[in-house]
Amino acid sequence: YNLTKRVTLDMVVSKEAIAAKKLSRSMPIAQRFAALKGMKLGITKPGAATDVYMRYYLKRAGIDPERDVQIVTAGGGAALMAGIKTKQIEAFHLSAPTPYLVQREGFGEVIIKSSAGDVPELDNFLYTGIVVSKEYAEKNSDVIKRWVKAVNKANALLHKDEAAALKNLKKYFPRMPDDVMALAMKEILPALSPDGTMNEQMMQKHLDFLYDTKQIDWKPSGKEGALWTNAYVK
Repeated sequence: YNLTKRVTLDMVVSKEAIAAKKLSRSMPIAQRFAALKGMKLGITKPGAATDVYMRYYLKRAGIDPERDVQIVTAGGGAALMAGIKTKQIEAFHLSAPTPYLVQREGFGEVIIKSSAGDVPELDNFLYTGIVVSKEYAEKNSDVIKRWVKAVNKANALLHKDEAAALKNLKKYFPRMPDDVMALAMKEILPALSPDGTMNEQMMQKHLDFLYDTKQIDWKPSGKEGALWTNAYVK
């Protein structure tokens, strides 16, 4: 089951770095990547998505992550947010809401919004999904289909009834303030898959990314039936 149709990491950059680099989200994405040169870039930890995708952006711009920038291991969202406030880092990317909390408090602005499709090769891209073994799927197809139906129903609620969706989400995130929950939902919705389906191009983009970032050393087939199937989500 495909949960998202694109990468959801959104990059927020400090107001000072934006002014120095004359940055805006309206600039071509190649220019936004190039502007990262010389910055202090925050990540959660080495090897995490925040690190892997950051290094991918740098590679796209011909920037050496070991010499041309400073990659700072900060920790979770609260630590990254504090890092921008205290000027220990100049940029980081995470899924909503943290980058937008930085923006709302006036310490930075979101400059690269992957969740909205700013990075074409990370759009129509398998980023987050649910996987079961082939053996389990074949023996429990009824369970999987019922699960898919439930998730699709929840997905429809997210898009059609914000108040009801927020009320249900609150059960699972009881300590998150209502306004932050609403902000996170608003920003993440455009990246959600409406029905869990996948396609060959989506899978091939993901496999190419894994190969390009040296997470795998061979290129498996992206065709349906090799690593994925829509048989249980249709």
